[in-house]
Amino acid sequence: MEELKMFNTEEVSKMLNMRVDLVRDLRKIGVLEAIRTGQSYMFSREAILEFQRDYKGKDVSNVKNAVIAMNEVTKKKLLAGTSN
Repeated sequence: MEELKMFNTEEVSKMLNMRVDLVRDLRKIGVLEAIRTGQSYMFSREAILEFQRDYKGKDVSNVKNAVIAMNEVTKKKLLAGTSN
């Protein structure tokens, strides 16, 4: 059942050592995937691990840099999908 645990924005902020506002921004632009539960958002362990894996070494310190990184990650995934 531990794999089903979900984390709120504040918990993710602490885990990733980033501002709560930045976690919200990353969610809004699609860098960090969340599930809406009523009026709040929850993040799965899988989504957090995927974010860490996909954005390792990338600058996501603000929205502008996060969008650039997201475009790079998306392009890399698309290229990996076409090489099969």
